[in-house]
Amino acid sequence: MSQGWARTYTDEHIKTFVSMWHNGYTAPEIAKALNKSVNSIRQFASRYREQYNLERREGGLYVPRNSFDKEWHGVIPCGHWMITKPWGKQCDVKPVTKS
Repeated sequence: MSQGWARTYTDEHIKTFVSMWHNGYTAPEIAKALNKSVNSIRQFASRYREQYNLERREGGLYVPRNSFDKEWHGVIPCGHWMITKPWGKQCDVKPVTKS
């Protein structure tokens, strides 16, 4: 039996989890069936992947930058303050000069 933050996985939970995982159920579906949080299910799968022979799944959101985005942003990362700075606003910071 594994335990984390007072939420335990009984042998029955583990058996159901492994069965559903191998049958292709998603983490939210397994979480609903076991009355656990989705993050708890994902953590369990990550921690015990080898022990219960749980296959890796493709996931996550990846949005590739196309060539236009790369040319537009150049070397500045997307969302950098220079891109989002309101250019019409006057700067209140005095430049540092050597006296």
